[in-house]
Amino acid sequence: MLTETQESPGQTANQQLTDRLVEFDYLRVKRHNGYYGTIPSVMFVLQGSDAQTSANFQAPFFIADRAYEVIGVIERHATAATDGTLQVKNVLSGEANSSGTNVLDSALNLTTGGNTNQTGVLSSTKRNLVLPKGSALVPEAYGLLTALWGVTIAVFLKAI
Repeated sequence: MLTETQESPGQTANQQLTDRLVEFDYLRVKRHNGYYGTIPSVMFVLQGSDAQTSANFQAPFFIADRAYEVIGVIERHATAATDGTLQVKNVLSGEANSSGTNVLDSALNLTTGGNTNQTGVLSSTKRNLVLPKGSALVPEAYGLLTALWGVTIAVFLKAI
C-alpha cells in the first residue's frame, strides 16, 4: 500500500518536496547481485564449556518464516575439541532433527586452532540449501568434544 501527503498550492518546489511523505507497507529492492533486500544471518552460540556436550547441539536455532536459501556458513570456536566435527542440518517441519539433510558438503573440523573462522563448503545439491517456510536449521556435533569451548555458527540466508 502506497500513501502520500497532498501538495499545497503556493508552496515552492523545495517545500513541496520536503512536505512529500511516502510510506510503503512493503518494498522490494533488487540489488546488482540479484538478491532482494538484505541478507540476514542467523546465529547459534554455545558459551564456555556448554560446547563440550553434544546434546547441546541438537536443538533448532532458526525456523524459517518464509522460503530461504543458505548462501554461507561460518563457524568459530575459542578452544578446539579433542576430536570432533560439526554439521548444519536443514530439517523440515515434522521431521526428526537427526533426519535432516546436510547443508555442508563436509562437516567442519572442531579440532582446528581456536579463534579462527572456518567457512563451510556448501552442499552441491541445491535442494539441501533451500529452506521452505517452517523448516529449521539444526547443528550436529560428533566426536570427542572435550576441551571445546565457545562455539559460534553464523548462517547467511537469501530470501527466495
